[in-house]
Amino acid sequence: MEALDQYHTSRYRFGEALATYKAFFAEGRAWMQAAELIGQAIGRDERTVRRILEDYERASRLSVEALDALETKGIDPAAKKNAPLLKIIHAMPPGDVKAEPEKAVTQAIKTVKAAKAGKKAETTKKPSQSVSVPSDTQLVLLSREEKQLRDLRQRIRAGLTDVPNDRKLAVLVAAIEEEMYEVWGERVAQEITLTPRPSALTLDGRRKLEDAA
Repeated sequence: MEALDQYHTSRYRFGEALATYKAFFAEGRAWMQAAELIGQAIGRDERTVRRILEDYERASRLSVEALDALETKGIDPAAKKNAPLLKIIHAMPPGDVKAEPEKAVTQAIKTVKAAKAGKKAETTKKPSQSVSVPSDTQLVLLSREEKQLRDLRQRIRAGLTDVPNDRKLAVLVAAIEEEMYEVWGERVAQEITLTPRPSALTLDGRRKLEDAA
C-alpha cells in the first residue's frame, strides 16, 4: 500500500514495485487477483495496472546508467510521453550510453525537440503566408523523395550535434550498421563508396535557385 504513493509521482517506480509483486504472486497464480485489488486501490481497472507494468518493463531494458540520468533530469522513463526519448536511447551504441549516460540523454532530448519543431513548422506553415526568400533561392514544392531526404538529413544533423566533426562519420556508420542488423535483417557485409556532394536543397530545406531553374 505504501508503494501506491508512487503512482502519481513516478510511473517507473510504481511499475518497479508492481514487477516485484507480480514475481511473488505469479508463483501461486494469484497475480491477476492481486492486480485487480491494486487497481481498485488506485481507482483504476486491472488493465491499467498491466499497462503500467508493461511500460516499466519496456523502460527497464535501458541500462541502469541511462535510467539514473533520466530520473536525475526529472524524466519518468515509463511515462507514455517519453516513449520517443527511450526509443532514441535504445538505438544508441550501448557502450557509449553506459560511458556517458548524461550526454546520451541530453542528445536524445535534443533530437526529440528537433523532430517536434520540424513537425510543428510543417503543420503551422500556410501557403498564403509571406516568406522572405534569399536571392539565391526560390520556393518550389519538393517531391516526396526530396522531403524524405531533407527530413532524414535534419534528424542526422540533430543526432550528431554533440559529436566532434572528426567522429561524425564513424558514429553514423556504426548506427547504420546496427540498424541494418537489428531492423533490416541484413547479415552480409556491404561495400559502399561515400562521395561528398552538394545538395539541391539549402540546410533549411529549400531548393536552390540554380537547381530549380
